[in-house]
Amino acid sequence: EEVTPLKVDQLPDGNEAREPFEHMLIQPGEHTVTNNYSLNQYGEVGLVPGKEALRQPSDVFSPSTDPNSDIQKLTKDNADKLVT
Repeated sequence: EEVTPLKVDQLPDGNEAREPFEHMLIQPGEHTVTNNYSLNQYGEVGLVPGKEALRQPSDVFSPSTDPNSDIQKLTKDNADKLVT
């Protein structure tokens, strides 16, 4: 039986919102490799929607532990967008 992948332009942000797509064959829209550090050891690749890789938050903003700081917001935003 032939399986047709579900076309998805962009997965929703966050693991919880992606739960309904788990174990489904999907055909995602345009994505960019943003992390290949674990490729050789675990076979994992980090993908992010769009044409640009994610920026390291500390490359853009000064360090801060304040949860409302720009660096913490970017850190969360990056984590929500990342697909491993």
